[in-house]
Amino acid sequence: MTDPLLAGDDDLPDRHQGAAAHFWRIALAIAALGGPVLWLALAEPQRMPDLGTVYLPLHIAMEIFSIVIASMIFALGWHNISDKIPCNVIILSAAFLAVALLDLCHLLSLEGMPDFVTPGSVPKAIAFALASRIVTAAALLVVALLPWSLYAGRRIRCIALAVSMASVALAAWVVLYRFDALPATFVQGQGVTLLKVRVEYALFALYTAAALLFLWRAWRRRDRNAGYLAVAAAIMAMSEVCFTWHAQPGELPGMLGHFYKVIAGGYLYWAIFLDALREPYQQLRRSEQSRLRQLTHDTLTGLPNRALIAQKLRQAIVHARLRNTMLAVFFLDVDFFKKVNATFGHGVGDEIIRACAGRLAPALTSDNTLARQAGDEFIILQENITDGHQAALLAENLLRRMREPFHIQGHEIFLSASVGITLFPDDETTENGLLHKAHMAMSSVKKDARNTYRFHTSDMERGLREQLMMESSLHHALDNGELMIHYQPKVNFSTGAVAGVEALVRWNHPVLGQVPPASFIPIAEENGCIDAIGMWVLEQACAQARKWQELSLPLLCVSVNLSARQFQQPRLAEQVGQVLRDTGLVPSCLELEITESTVMQDTEAAITALQSLKRLGVVLSVDDFGTGYSSLSCLKRFPIDVLKIDRSFVSDVTHDTNDAAITRAIIALAHGLDLAVVAEGVETLEQALFLQANGCDEMQGYYFSRPVLPDELADMLRADPVARNMDAAAGGAAPGA
Repeated sequence: MTDPLLAGDDDLPDRHQGAAAHFWRIALAIAALGGPVLWLALAEPQRMPDLGTVYLPLHIAMEIFSIVIASMIFALGWHNISDKIPCNVIILSAAFLAVALLDLCHLLSLEGMPDFVTPGSVPKAIAFALASRIVTAAALLVVALLPWSLYAGRRIRCIALAVSMASVALAAWVVLYRFDALPATFVQGQGVTLLKVRVEYALFALYTAAALLFLWRAWRRRDRNAGYLAVAAAIMAMSEVCFTWHAQPGELPGMLGHFYKVIAGGYLYWAIFLDALREPYQQLRRSEQSRLRQLTHDTLTGLPNRALIAQKLRQAIVHARLRNTMLAVFFLDVDFFKKVNATFGHGVGDEIIRACAGRLAPALTSDNTLARQAGDEFIILQENITDGHQAALLAENLLRRMREPFHIQGHEIFLSASVGITLFPDDETTENGLLHKAHMAMSSVKKDARNTYRFHTSDMERGLREQLMMESSLHHALDNGELMIHYQPKVNFSTGAVAGVEALVRWNHPVLGQVPPASFIPIAEENGCIDAIGMWVLEQACAQARKWQELSLPLLCVSVNLSARQFQQPRLAEQVGQVLRDTGLVPSCLELEITESTVMQDTEAAITALQSLKRLGVVLSVDDFGTGYSSLSCLKRFPIDVLKIDRSFVSDVTHDTNDAAITRAIIALAHGLDLAVVAEGVETLEQALFLQANGCDEMQGYYFSRPVLPDELADMLRADPVARNMDAAAGGAAPGA
């Protein structure tokens, strides 16, 4: 039987209420069945009805019922389908095998029945009946005293069966072959003896004790089976009361005692049935339901998973077609969740996911379904809408809830979410298509903005296809000769001469055409191709610079950008030194550019890497300065030579006072640290004049020249060996040309 103490705490209130109701049903059953006993106690003995000739067939029928029920108890308990059978069940089963056999002996020994070894008689029948009831009482008392947590092995089963058969054999041998040695229990013409009555009272005491123990277990441990056993023991006690009043065959108390015995057997059978069949079946059913729930629900939040939401979405599409309504599918991803896991641990991350589920659910109505996809992604299904505006309102509500701070384990954590939305039937008509396009819209938000929502558009699919094409093609771009390097001149403000060039990689895709670096460089950084591409650019740029020198062109310093992955490589300085040796380029003619955000990720490691590069004699510059989080204490420790002002400040320097002030401050800071300053993205004469007036050292941008091929740059330098000054460039290439 299942110990209720093993049940979950969440079920305690319901279990207590159900157990209390069951307890009162037990009490009511005992009270109702005790009515006839009370009537017998109050009735006058001489007015008791005598059943006469009806008694024997009724008695035989009752005994047959008792034998059948006892046999069923044995069969059901002994062949329990559960893997673990409690010792108590085995004890009851084995005992009732003995009871069935002893009752059969009692039936065959009734007066008037054919000889059963010896002639039948009332004393012989009483002896077998008492033996049967003694075994029953002893078994019930043992079961009441033993804990249900003990399980029967092969040895215990054999012992129980052996004791059962031994008790039957002993009783049969004594009654059939040594009957004269037994004390008298019945005297012809007088009725039962005092000894027989006292034995009945002793059995009454045993049954009552067992009933009280079962009742205590039923109340304390909320055990239904113990309740049924308590009723059975109490009814057996009532039957013993009836047998104490049974003096002569044919009297009503004896028949009532046999009736109670049959009823008690029924309760015992039901208790064994619960343990042997019903409870294991229910456990199996609960296990199947649990496994089914695990297949369709998320274990962390209890929400439907992708499989279940896809099924619900399929049904929702059918309903939307029938009702001629729309539905929306939302893909919600928690922004910066990986940082939370990395900072606070996965335990806090799990609590945040549960908190997100608890925060999103109240925002939904009965027409909405919330599910967890995986990780930090949720899916929301919104049914019965008429337009996209309703979906937008829900998205705004969800985002507003996600912006509120999370308080987890003493931490206040601020997060946001990115939401992608797709509509049925406008965007897609299948459940997988809707989920895919909603995820595509969410990915678009994550890539460009975060903390907002976006509806799916056809441009997203085209962009995704192009991205997938680039991801697969980029691995072979070097081998296929699709990459090339363009060089953008850098002009010295003081002399107007070309002081250097920046090597910029370009990708000529066979299908997509010219792919801008902003499109494929992030992909290369993600898939690891940036290492090979970066080293190839370094080798090609150094070789080209050396070639220009051999052509007697002005000595130029070539700048090469280092990616974050390259900069973090422990053998970077060794690789750069090897390239310089292989190409024969003077180290001072190579400038390595590292973005501000890269050097600030780990300042101590950055200082070590920069120092190792500086020992080679190369020029070091910090690119995109002003967009990161540099501190003066770190900046002065970096062995750098150049600061490059980010184009975002230069573009608005002539009409934005803040950008103008920041640019002046960067120039002053750099000169104060004895660093040169290069401005990127100069596209107008006004910008160039502003930078020149404020002491900027060099500039590069479309105002002077866009990035060009090596031969074109060589022609440019040959045409004006001194330099192309700013006045000559004023009529040159237009921005964006």
